[in-house]
Amino acid sequence: MCRANGILNDGSRKVDGSPEPNPNLRGLIVDHEQPHRGDPHLFFHGPKQSLCITHHNRVKQRIEAATVARASLLA
Repeated sequence: MCRANGILNDGSRKVDGSPEPNPNLRGLIVDHEQPHRGDPHLFFHGPKQSLCITHHNRVKQRIEAATVARASLLA
């Protein structure tokens, strides 16, 4: 997600590319590209990507929650 915004992030930057001053928010997280929803096969063998903490904990979670909400409306 950072790379899509033109930012090469090793985990030391915010989503806008500025330095991340908070040491608790520095780093990268292994993210499951496809939500595993408790499926052990997808958890261990599904596609993964690295995301900065902010993209993983805020942006990706919002995207997944909106996808689940939309799917429940269509059901």
